[in-house]
Amino acid sequence: MTDEPAGTQYGGLGIRLLALAADLGLVFLVAAALLVGASTVLAADDLAPVALALLAFALLYWPLMQASGLEATLGKAIIGLKVTRFDGRRISLLRSLWRELAKVFSVATVLLGYLMAAVMPRKQALHDLLAATYVVRDGPARVVVALAVAAAGFALPLVVSPMVADPKALAALRSTAEQMKARAESLITRYRPDKLTLPRP
Repeated sequence: MTDEPAGTQYGGLGIRLLALAADLGLVFLVAAALLVGASTVLAADDLAPVALALLAFALLYWPLMQASGLEATLGKAIIGLKVTRFDGRRISLLRSLWRELAKVFSVATVLLGYLMAAVMPRKQALHDLLAATYVVRDGPARVVVALAVAAAGFALPLVVSPMVADPKALAALRSTAEQMKARAESLITRYRPDKLTLPRP
């Protein structure tokens, strides 16, 4: 096995939970914004593909981000963490996918698999052990930013739910979208190249 980089510091349970909260907030913010936007232009029966696409986004967000050049989700990056192999190298997409699937075992042990990160020498949760991955510190921890992102994500349902559930609010959003579309079409029609007349020399 390749040597571990000197001076490696591992991300403990508390800081990882804060990164998770920030990630959940970010994912929910994006999903809610896209769902509300789609609901203004699509009928309720047409929203199923959008919901499936958002579910795929939510499931693939963690493995894709952690296997990327960033080596971290946005929440982990805000907190100054990244997911690596023992020697500090970037993990592959397959390893990242397996790490996410292995979280089933961390949950199935009544969350003891997650709590292991508080007592293991290298702060590994059960899914880290199964995937041979490590969460290490890689920069400053922006705790206030992470808390703000998490709070925004969890507070959003209070704003979004009435907009989606209330037919009047939804009708107002659709009306606004239609007005903007009509205005854009009017401008395009008005300034079409074939309707422009150039001054004669």
